[in-house]
Amino acid sequence: MTLAVRALAMKDIPDAGVYYGQPAIPAAQGLRAAALMASLPELRRRIQALEERL
Repeated sequence: MTLAVRALAMKDIPDAGVYYGQPAIPAAQGLRAAALMASLPELRRRIQALEERL
């Protein structure tokens, strides 16, 4: 098992792999979440535009 820099494991991690984030989650899942976070401002603008049209 590998914990990335600044990963925070609060309990035993049952599966081998690379972990990322706080709390520590599998790296692939953490990287997907980080990518989605980058798109949130645009998604918010799109939702607001849709709400205005209702």
